[in-house]
Amino acid sequence: MSHVTSIGSTGLRAVIYCRVSSVRQTKDGSGLATQEQRCREYADSVGLDVTKVFRDDMTGSGDFMKRPGMRELLSFVGRSSKCKYVVIFDDLKRFARDTVHHLTLRDTLMSHGAMVKCLNHTFDDSPEGRFLETILAAQGQLEREQLGRQTNQKMRARLMGGYWVFKAAIGYKYVRDQKGGGKVLVRDEPLASIMQTALKGYASGRFATPADVKCFLESEPEFPKDLKGESVRFETVDRLLRRVLYSGHLEHKEWGISLRKGHHPALITLDEFEMIQQKLDGKKRGFTRIDEHPDFPLRGLVACNDCEQPMTGSWSRGSTKRFAYYRCQTKGCVRSGKSIRAELVEADMANLLMQISPSPETLSVANAMLSDVVANQENEVERTKKATEKRLREIDQAVDALVDRIAATKEPRLIDTYESRVLDLERKRTILTDKLQTLVGREQSQSESIELALTLLSNPCKIYKKGDHRVRRLVAKLAFERPVPYSKESGYRTPDLSFPFKALEDFKLGKNKLVPPHGLEPRTY
Repeated sequence: MSHVTSIGSTGLRAVIYCRVSSVRQTKDGSGLATQEQRCREYADSVGLDVTKVFRDDMTGSGDFMKRPGMRELLSFVGRSSKCKYVVIFDDLKRFARDTVHHLTLRDTLMSHGAMVKCLNHTFDDSPEGRFLETILAAQGQLEREQLGRQTNQKMRARLMGGYWVFKAAIGYKYVRDQKGGGKVLVRDEPLASIMQTALKGYASGRFATPADVKCFLESEPEFPKDLKGESVRFETVDRLLRRVLYSGHLEHKEWGISLRKGHHPALITLDEFEMIQQKLDGKKRGFTRIDEHPDFPLRGLVACNDCEQPMTGSWSRGSTKRFAYYRCQTKGCVRSGKSIRAELVEADMANLLMQISPSPETLSVANAMLSDVVANQENEVERTKKATEKRLREIDQAVDALVDRIAATKEPRLIDTYESRVLDLERKRTILTDKLQTLVGREQSQSESIELALTLLSNPCKIYKKGDHRVRRLVAKLAFERPVPYSKESGYRTPDLSFPFKALEDFKLGKNKLVPPHGLEPRTY
């Protein structure tokens, strides 16, 4: 009791340090509030006034400088040269769970003139006391490392079972598995649909470059932005495009987890994911200039009538407001720098699309043609399915042969080579299996396929007028083979139609004669 009186009579003040390993523990019985209450009770018992409380709710990292609360505490006691403090904490494990950092932290506090008080341990500067303190700190470090090892083992086992254990990717969220066994990933709408559109769009060519994907993601209000001005980093787009998790599979090379089927819904097929990787790796400088802009939907799709080079778009300021113009910027062209009102160019584009719209009779023929195309595609799917099944059997035989070689050889270099080939074949088998499941589960009917194609062919002008700037660009790209020359005086020249519209135009004009039985060469007698 004399020790209590001596501390209270020195005029020292107290600060309290509390720490838990996670935010969830702040609500548990051994959380921050409980620790603070015990420390305050001790301070009152020895007559110390508590000046401030410092808290941390992060994992028990050995380095105390990684904890914001501890950094703030050290800065606070270091600035207080006129007043000395007693640092009170609940348990030795809350102080530091690493032997070296424990001793370093204690010496740092003592260098600032602060006393250290633990409720469950009495510090003693005698050789025996320092030895016991070191043993207890080492025990805390051992427990931390053992817990970390057990956690990693459990996470690795769960990964091998096909369950993702790290932070959920954009488009997914964790929910408690109703069957028990932890949490699983499920779709997180609307982010899942946004990511699905972006990934499928890049795989199919709707988005030509990662820059187009970036522009699409920035246009979606719900998508999280990571830069000021509502923009997304190029690095973020590249990282999302390279995540195999979106294909319904997972792998973790750092832990030796090879590619395998996951227990979470896929946003794209594994075949589409491989197509994305090939596009990314085929051209390292994938981020090109972005022509797409809501104010100029036809930029790059309309050409100068004289030099036939694509025109650009820009704003010009008038006396009362700003005006949008398309301009030719080709050096040496007679129309270089001359402006054409944007609304005039875009309105004439609607009229041009109206002119290429096919008649109902032509659409009826197109419907029949598309039905034949869909039937041929179904036959092609069946052929591809059989070829895939055959390739899977060949891979199984190759893997069995390599396993036999591994069992028969004792040369480490050969074993490593065989194991590498087995892993490569296993990856190919996973890709082909996913492709086969996609072929078997294809449920898009013939009528739906035809309807999608005829929607654009029937009335491109209507789609152009009702759509936003992205839809307008898409309609112009699908309707014309190359940028259409435009003149301020005469409007659009005769365009080069894309194949579907050209085929329907030729049929309407009667350019559909059959090849005679004897061929196209002139007859000889």
